[in-house]
Amino acid sequence: MGSLGADVNVSAITYRNIYTWSSNQMYMIKSNQGSGSVSNVVLENFIGHGNAYSLDIDQVHHRKANSSSATR
Repeated sequence: MGSLGADVNVSAITYRNIYTWSSNQMYMIKSNQGSGSVSNVVLENFIGHGNAYSLDIDQVHHRKANSSSATR
């Protein structure tokens, strides 16, 4: 699920009875410096064997430059 951009809100996601073997990513939640949210996610009977990433939450934070901490 992603890349989530600005003002994207996702909710009420259910993954049930998921089984993988030797996959790259079973499930990924990924943001792209957005301002939205992900809520109410249920992963039930979520089983993975030999996966690179079974559950990957990739969140990027964007920080505004602080004008009071200028480089000297």
